[in-house]
Amino acid sequence: MESDPRSAGPDDQGLRRACDQCRTRKIRCDKSSPCSNCRITQRPCSSNGVGQKPKEQRHRVLISLQYEKKIDLIEERLSNIEDLLRSLTNNPQSVGDATWDASRVRHVTPSASTVGDVSILTHDGADSDSAFEGELSLTAHTMFASDFIESAVQRTSLQDVAPNMHAALSALRQIVSMQSRTSSTREFRFRTQQSLPPGGLADLPMPPMNAVVALLKHMKVSPPSIFSLACSFLDVDDLAELCRRVYFCTDNFADTTFIIVNGALFYLFMEQAYLAPDGTSREEFESYQHMCRNNLETALACLPLMLPAKVESIEALLIAAVYSVDVSNASLAWLFTSTAASLCQTLGYHRVSQARSDSAGPRDIKTLLFWHVYMLDKTLSLRTGRASVIQDWDVTLPRRVDNTMVADPWGAIITTWIKQSEIQQRVYEQLYSPLALNQSQEERIETVRRLESEQKTIMAAASQVREQALFGLKALNASSILDIHLRGDELTFHSTMTLIYRALPAPEGSPTRFTQECIDTARFSMQLHLECMQKIAEEGRHLKAVYIHWAILLTPFTPFFVLFCHVIDTSSASDLKRLNEFVGSLRPACALSEPVERLHQLCSMLCNVATLYVEGKSQQSEERDPVNDEFDVYLSALGFPPTECPAQGMDTGEISQPTLQTAQLGNWFSGSQYMMGLLEEDLSQFN
Repeated sequence: MESDPRSAGPDDQGLRRACDQCRTRKIRCDKSSPCSNCRITQRPCSSNGVGQKPKEQRHRVLISLQYEKKIDLIEERLSNIEDLLRSLTNNPQSVGDATWDASRVRHVTPSASTVGDVSILTHDGADSDSAFEGELSLTAHTMFASDFIESAVQRTSLQDVAPNMHAALSALRQIVSMQSRTSSTREFRFRTQQSLPPGGLADLPMPPMNAVVALLKHMKVSPPSIFSLACSFLDVDDLAELCRRVYFCTDNFADTTFIIVNGALFYLFMEQAYLAPDGTSREEFESYQHMCRNNLETALACLPLMLPAKVESIEALLIAAVYSVDVSNASLAWLFTSTAASLCQTLGYHRVSQARSDSAGPRDIKTLLFWHVYMLDKTLSLRTGRASVIQDWDVTLPRRVDNTMVADPWGAIITTWIKQSEIQQRVYEQLYSPLALNQSQEERIETVRRLESEQKTIMAAASQVREQALFGLKALNASSILDIHLRGDELTFHSTMTLIYRALPAPEGSPTRFTQECIDTARFSMQLHLECMQKIAEEGRHLKAVYIHWAILLTPFTPFFVLFCHVIDTSSASDLKRLNEFVGSLRPACALSEPVERLHQLCSMLCNVATLYVEGKSQQSEERDPVNDEFDVYLSALGFPPTECPAQGMDTGEISQPTLQTAQLGNWFSGSQYMMGLLEEDLSQFN
């Protein structure tokens, strides 16, 4: 009687595999004992594993928490897509409801877990890490909008829209798509940088020596200029000595020396070109200016960030940061400023004891250097949404610049800038940072009122200082560029105040997400900008680029984004007109500056979107228009959702109004930062 396989003991269970005969003949074995093949051929049936490699013990693969989260996110996104498709099938007009019902799951609360989950999903499968975008809860909107984009392209309801409507939707679609393609490994490349010659920087062409000598002599006897303000940390005599090192080079000079010389000459020749009395002189100065710009960009492109801790290194990094602001590359300016801040801290320039022991010369240049680095560090913290490198509790220097560092009236002006930059960094830290967004609404309101009071105090003091300075500069017959530069400060103050008011919650039942204080300040800022541009038009169009670079591009220009969202919320015709006037004011300066051209292109596109959105709302029937629904999806992905969207398809009992407003605040700030960040990207792809 044959043994029953089911009655085999534990040892037999381990041997129950393909027998040696079947394995050798490469035929299927039924693994019984004996197997059917061996019984038919009357061969001995054995399974000893002769000639087989010993079976390695397998370990159970443990799925990490990270991959479990990925799987959960994929399942959730698939579920959201299924819900959207189901709602589109049942009711094509309800796409807006489905969109917000699906998106609210991932994005209502900007908590730490949300940020982590979204980050994992965003980085998966990418060749490089995604660039930091500020508050990452905005990424959840973008991921959902990316799914929506794929289906929107094929949607039949949008195939017959007007060409201008289609162009606006296409531009929004491209902007949303760019969020997922922005990489932290973005190559920083200047537009005119050249390949380094075999002989190094010394082989690059320089302006004629006689032109440079004449320029330096003119600086000593001429009235104050924009160079004496923007580069007040450089003395004319020190600059002359650095020029001698470059022009009479008996040995290799440092890269930092070459950067300081060409950066300083670039700004000096730029101002001389503006002030030139005739076209021939202007062309000559502009040719020298372009030569210095090419040299500066080439030197910056190969500048190592492991620089020796000394004054010249910090001066070169400051020149590099100032120039990066001028070409609207805040990320690169942040890189140079952060390095300069580290060197200042290494040398102890932020401490009173070190500053006193080192200030043996006629000018306290080291303290002045530190405050210039401090101002850029704090301002760029707000512009880029990153923590400041220099912490205020670590600084023991008095927050002032006096006539031991610079000539009057620059001391009082720079002191005002120091206080303003400190406020700007605190606005980010106390209102828009991840920690600040987790505070209660009552705490946020209290913080807003405290910052509002401090900002008003600074504005009042700055106004008095500015008027006194302008009166004195006019008596000295100083450059009119200084007038424009100083009046641009007033716009920066009001733009910062708009950002402070933005953190206030809107009254319950308000048709817009902003308080009246925020809207009024934004409107005043826009009017102030138009007045400045009108005054510049009387002086010369070349000044417009300088003004826009420092008054609008250095800090997030909050008034434009506030009024844009207000138009989306309320269809305000007067504010839509203000947006159009702002776009029109940029147009004359587009040919003079690539950053201004990109700003004009971006704002023009948003203004066009607002115009078409308002037209669509006025013409739509009681049922929602699919075209406006698509606008809503893209605007939400950029952090600018219409106020009515979050209420659609949402159970108001599930989430409190303060929590919802906090999420909207974080997303709005991230959206405005992202839009300003687009000025560093290639926008030639936009229609």
